[in-house]
Amino acid sequence: MEQQDLDPGVRREPSREQILLAMSTYGGSFVRQLVVLYRLGDADNQRILWSAFLHYFNEYRDLAAGR
Repeated sequence: MEQQDLDPGVRREPSREQILLAMSTYGGSFVRQLVVLYRLGDADNQRILWSAFLHYFNEYRDLAAGR
């Protein structure tokens, strides 16, 4: 168990899968399709998508974290 799991004052960043789940759940049609493309892509294409659409991933990271 990690220290951050023991300390309720430490905020843990959501995993990439939690971010994608938030995008699939709360996103519009474009964002949901971005998740499909990301999941179908190989590692290189996932990096390209993450970089190109970072603002979406960051927005849903905050949503997944409950901020």
